Amino acid sequence: MRYACLFQDEKAETYAKAAPYLVELPKNHPVLPRLFCRNGDNHVEGINYGECNIGTFFRSSADFDTLLNHFRKWLMLQDNTGHWYYLRFFDPAGLEKYLDRLQTYPSKLAAFFNGDMIEKVFCIKNGDELVEYVPNIDLSAVKQAKKQFDKFEIEAFIELHDRSLRERIIGEIMAQHPEFANAYGQDIVEKTVNHAYRLAKAGNMKGTISILQLALANLIYGDSVNYLDPENKLNEILMSDLTEQEKQFYLEKRFDELEKQGRIHHQLQSTSTACLV
Repeated sequence: MRYACLFQDEKAETYAKAAPYLVELPKNHPVLPRLFCRNGDNHVEGINYGECNIGTFFRSSADFDTLLNHFRKWLMLQDNTGHWYYLRFFDPAGLEKYLDRLQTYPSKLAAFFNGDMIEKVFCIKNGDELVEYVPNIDLSAVKQAKKQFDKFEIEAFIELHDRSLRERIIGEIMAQHPEFANAYGQDIVEKTVNHAYRLAKAGNMKGTISILQLALANLIYGDSVNYLDPENKLNEILMSDLTEQEKQFYLEKRFDELEKQGRIHHQLQSTSTACLV
């Protein structure tokens, strides 16, 4: 089978084992049935790729080099401010979200499908779920939008990422610190994480550890860092020009000081040994 890396030159060599590839799958090729069946007693020859997001399938009558050139242009896109981002269109989960968002933007769909060059897109997601896209209008008659992330797309991607981040943190707290769920209930834990996320964002802190630190402090000491410190030093650290790692260090140091002074107390000390990490 003919194939080529979407990265080029030195980058293609450096990331050869992890890079995305375009692979030509001719009709009736013997590998095709193996791609769509699982390993097991009845499918000994199955490659088992149905269990993971191996990639996305595109049907097109265009030649290989034309498709390769097209997809290489979509691997990295700029936003309206000039920043560059990877577009993981080869990942079924990523492409599904991207195309779903563009259903009411035919000019952007026309750019991705390159008019009528791509006839159909489909993939097997999470084992058995078939995701399929076939344009319901003639995209060759639609003026193509500029290949870039527009502001509404960036904002949607950021919101999606941040929502997923908060969900992971909530899940981690529920799994690693069940005492908080037992004492306060899951609803309070969720609200606390959301509040910690807003605080971290206000302090220009984006890491999982930062949000987790603020959420745990709230749950452990029974209040937000906005109100725990009568001298407002916690908030000053949060809003300072320190690096994110420095803020984490000095916040933790201030929590220790306040606790040793008896000004803040572990609300569940009698039943828990949970600590900030």
